[in-house]
Amino acid sequence: MSANIFKGRWVGYLFSAGCICILVWNTDWSALVDGFRNISAWMFMAATCLVVTSYIGFCCRWWILLNSRSPASFAFSLRSFLIGHFLNNLLMLRAGDIYRVNCLRKQSGWNAGSAMAALLTERITDILSLGGFSFFVFANVNLPREVSLGMALLILTGLVLLLANLFLRRIQRTTRRLALRAGLVISRRVGHSIWRFVNGMASGVLPAGTPGVAGLYVKLLFVSVLAWLFNLAAILTVLSVFLPENALGAAVTVMVITNFGLALPTSPGGIGVYHSLVIVALLPFGIDFAAALAIAFVLHAVNYVPMLVAGAVAFISRKPEDVRRMI
Repeated sequence: MSANIFKGRWVGYLFSAGCICILVWNTDWSALVDGFRNISAWMFMAATCLVVTSYIGFCCRWWILLNSRSPASFAFSLRSFLIGHFLNNLLMLRAGDIYRVNCLRKQSGWNAGSAMAALLTERITDILSLGGFSFFVFANVNLPREVSLGMALLILTGLVLLLANLFLRRIQRTTRRLALRAGLVISRRVGHSIWRFVNGMASGVLPAGTPGVAGLYVKLLFVSVLAWLFNLAAILTVLSVFLPENALGAAVTVMVITNFGLALPTSPGGIGVYHSLVIVALLPFGIDFAAALAIAFVLHAVNYVPMLVAGAVAFISRKPEDVRRMI
């Protein structure tokens, strides 16, 4: 691992540490304990079940992505998805994404460019799905200007990536030729490696010349929105205890800000950063700091514990031949 990458991971730790210090300094601990008294076991279980359902939706999206290029079983898609997100939450440097790319290369025969295109497509559908919910937030919630600007930039990034993906498919021959010539300046081997990667990225999740990419995106976007709706229902279940009248608006705001905000550097699991984002999202709704932090702890447990448990089970239950293929 290079020195720059090694140093880069500490940015996330420092950012999380700063958020944790701010939270500790501003928290009224007795009020925080009182906030937890509003949480019932049935509410926690209902919210957890809804989150698990959303994960099943995201797994289905990953399965559709994998089947767009080559046949893949749902069990393989489920296992690779769960392990990938388990490693992302547990380790630094998006280790789970590296695992999924390597998994597709070794077990499904995808090249690195196509595997990266699959992950990019997944991110694009997430950004576009959350972007749709963001319009509700922009219209109904008085957010700080910096937060609104950051969300708008992320939505614009998703649109640009989507258009770039579709555009690259239109000019694949030119793109491949330019990549090959650029690589040959260094060496023939590097040139062909760059050509293969760019070719995979330009082809995307569908092989070159295959029609129906627009229909594929529509299907992926539909499944993505459905999965996020279940995630929204989980957040709404928790917030309805604290905000009976404005729970829906607060739930949409929390979902959008936390998921966009976790694009910031953070420690594994988003500790500190996730909680701060929940508080920022709830401030416009008049919830005091301690109650918002209590909500953040509950939502963090509801969202992360099921994924960690499911991912750990999937990781431990890997077949021996799967491990050998990954080496």
